[in-house]
Amino acid sequence: MANPQIEDGYLRISSELWRELRKIRINGEAMQVLMFIIEKTYGFQKKEDIISISQFEKATGIQKPHVIRAIKKLIQMDIVAQKGNGVIPSYCIQKDYEKWKPLPKKVTLPKKAIGVAQKGNKPLPKKVPTKDILKDTIKDKGVLFAKEYPNAVKIVQIFLKTLDEDSRYRPKTDTKKLEWMKCAQWAINQMGKHGNEKVIDIIEYFRNPDNTDNGKFNWADNFKSLMKLKKTNSEGVTYLDYFWEELNSKEVLEYGNQKV
Repeated sequence: MANPQIEDGYLRISSELWRELRKIRINGEAMQVLMFIIEKTYGFQKKEDIISISQFEKATGIQKPHVIRAIKKLIQMDIVAQKGNGVIPSYCIQKDYEKWKPLPKKVTLPKKAIGVAQKGNKPLPKKVPTKDILKDTIKDKGVLFAKEYPNAVKIVQIFLKTLDEDSRYRPKTDTKKLEWMKCAQWAINQMGKHGNEKVIDIIEYFRNPDNTDNGKFNWADNFKSLMKLKKTNSEGVTYLDYFWEELNSKEVLEYGNQKV
């Protein structure tokens, strides 16, 4: 039977700050990570503390890619600040809660409205010729989807250029071509801000046979279908998330003036 006692440790935190934390909307994994940062700082009467990813994993039960994503979200919301340029950074709570940026409330839209909302993706500077990707005309849903989501078409274009013309992995049927475009749009949406550029970076890096994992494993031989982005590895992490975190661990990418 659990029997927690304050003698075994307790949190000393401003009531005003706690009230503001209670009001702000934070998703599950980000909230778990935030609670651990509070424990490691205020729980030990510290303003900040050095915390490794492995500590986050052990304390929250969340896998590495999701921990990293949760930390980034908290930093983007200005609730948590990351300090230091060393191997293991330190974290602290942004006490000035007036600077916090809450997540937008989740709204359920009818299907028609969703289609209009998703048009907000930044369009390509030039019109993408759908025939180059679709080869033959994809009727009905395929054509409509391609016209509505040109960035998804561009993603498919880029991926197909990395495959041989006779590759058995190329989508042959109209249904498969539409699946690839939907997968590309899903990936763009999952990546959030600059989603289009991020997905392109993933494809260009991991489809390049010159890029190997520790000089041994070549992802180009195992990433021959765009649909792999939606699949999960043995840890239950989608390859889209896995590839993005791996890419970030190798280099700092910049979009506009903002590092991600």
